[in-house]
Amino acid sequence: MDMEARLEIYAEQYAIPYVIKDVDESPELLARFNHDVPVLLQHDEVVCMHFFDEQKISKALHQ
Repeated sequence: MDMEARLEIYAEQYAIPYVIKDVDESPELLARFNHDVPVLLQHDEVVCMHFFDEQKISKALHQ
């Protein structure tokens, strides 16, 4: 299962809002994350890249 699918399930389970952005549609994001997609950000800070990491996401949400 890819990151977007897992994030959708996780976000629904814990009532967490999120927004999906296409890195290719933003020159800033493309320059920053060209080869590091998918990427999950919280307040412009990287939570995880390439794959869904539930431990890192949980830690970020409880900071």
